[in-house]
Amino acid sequence: MKIIVAESAGFCWGVRRAMEKTLELAEKEKSKSIHTLGPLIHNKQAVNFLSSRGVKEAQLSDNLQDGTVIIRAHGTTPEMLDDLKKRGITVLNATCPRVGKVQALIKGHLAKGYTIIIVGDIGHAEVKSLMGYAQGNAKLIQTSDQAETLPDFDKAIVVSQTTIDQKTFDDIANVLREKVKDLKVFCTICDSTSKRQDEAKKLASKVDCMIIVGGHHSANTTRLAEISRRFCENVYHIETEAELRNIDVHPFRTVGVSAGASTPNWIINSVVQALRFKDREKAFAFHVFGWMFYCGIFRSLAALFLCAGIQITFSLPQSWKFPLIAFLYLFSVTNLNGIVSGDTLLFSDPTRFHFVQSRRRNLSILSIFSIFALLLLGLTLSLFGLGLLLLAVILGLLYRIRVGIGGRPFRIFDIPGSKNLLHGLAWSIVIAAIPMLAHHIHSPVSLILGSGLVFLIVFSGTVLFDFKDYQGDRFAGKETLPILLGRHRAAQIVLWSMVAIALFLSGLAFTSGRIEQAIVLTVTSIYSLLVFIHYSSKGTIPSDGQFEIVVDGIALAPLFVSLVLLIFTKTP
Repeated sequence: MKIIVAESAGFCWGVRRAMEKTLELAEKEKSKSIHTLGPLIHNKQAVNFLSSRGVKEAQLSDNLQDGTVIIRAHGTTPEMLDDLKKRGITVLNATCPRVGKVQALIKGHLAKGYTIIIVGDIGHAEVKSLMGYAQGNAKLIQTSDQAETLPDFDKAIVVSQTTIDQKTFDDIANVLREKVKDLKVFCTICDSTSKRQDEAKKLASKVDCMIIVGGHHSANTTRLAEISRRFCENVYHIETEAELRNIDVHPFRTVGVSAGASTPNWIINSVVQALRFKDREKAFAFHVFGWMFYCGIFRSLAALFLCAGIQITFSLPQSWKFPLIAFLYLFSVTNLNGIVSGDTLLFSDPTRFHFVQSRRRNLSILSIFSIFALLLLGLTLSLFGLGLLLLAVILGLLYRIRVGIGGRPFRIFDIPGSKNLLHGLAWSIVIAAIPMLAHHIHSPVSLILGSGLVFLIVFSGTVLFDFKDYQGDRFAGKETLPILLGRHRAAQIVLWSMVAIALFLSGLAFTSGRIEQAIVLTVTSIYSLLVFIHYSSKGTIPSDGQFEIVVDGIALAPLFVSLVLLIFTKTP
């Protein structure tokens, strides 16, 4: 079964903006009262999470007298805003700017004597807000038949709820053009809504089944399902992957997945993973997939092959010991960190979270055994080499564990960007520095080139995983580089940092006469940069195994290039 996920699936810009404003406030004012005026978004899972972070849902009728009230992306009426201010309540207005634009159009044209005609759903929060700005002088309609029954106004404007169906709005506007002498038509449908609906049409027309993910009370998600049914016979609207248990997808060769504007990425990813391994025949495949990608075996193998590549690139004696040290280190640290990651992993990759937690005992035993085997191998190193290995292990194990410093709990994990730097440093120590020093290579140039190459690969990879997990990390309160700096700015800074490191390493290798090492560095750097540019520019990165293979697979590049060079430079 082929699964196609719509690129536009998930949070729209306005919902993402409202969520981020709310999460920022919840983080800053943990001890204060914070409420949203109605549900922030139409998604129970996201609303429940906000409640766990101290952000409660309230209606204006609730007797709120202090704290902060957040106006959701749908907006609210001027009367409600005035009432909140009279109560002395701080207001954080997270109204989507596109909704604000419609409010301004209504307010401005009402003052000029225009009749206001709104195309939207009765009772929808955004429509209530727009009606409030029309001061009771608006006509609300949903169909072209209703438009036919309206009086022949002298002058009027027609606007729409930002998530309405484009065809519905166009049909109504055409009817009104025949009835109103002076009609101004403002198509205020959000461009992300239009893109989402257009993509749903195209996707539904070429698949056997469509799965629409989002709240059952979400108007835009329900509309996506309605639009999809025009082009596909088998359409299912679900909230979570649990509802897939009642859907038989076995007869379908291709399944399309789209989601409403208020559906978090982690729910979409969970649905896709559940679809991918829904067949009983694929239970074994999911088991293998989970161990390879959720339990770090593939990443550990990548570290093993990277170490082997370093040995060949820098002409070290071939030894199984150092690649095995790299494998054991990555496997143990990856799993122990995953076991204690808590809600961080739950929101960034819930399928992995449940897979790991259900095997918590076995993974703990395997990880502890791996550390024990790692330390036994470490005893064969010099005292300095053993010290470096212990340093890497301690940094890896303390990464997520809270320790008391000055009476306050502290985690290295809480330092923005710490994961990227520490992972790069730890991999460099284990994969490059320890093998080189063990073989008495003390040349600063060799150590810089080897460690720098490993750091470049790992640093870029960890940042890309931060981009993939951006939304879940944001919910869990993590401060990764994309969250701290913003996605675009983080991508630019990291990209140019990678370019600078790559140019420095390649230049150092060439000027030192290390041509083969320079070629390995240059080819690996170019591949790493291309992968980073490709994925950092994507809005949503699916957790489908392909991403993990490509990103962690960068570590295989030095070995591959080194072997190719050996083949072509080997004298007969």
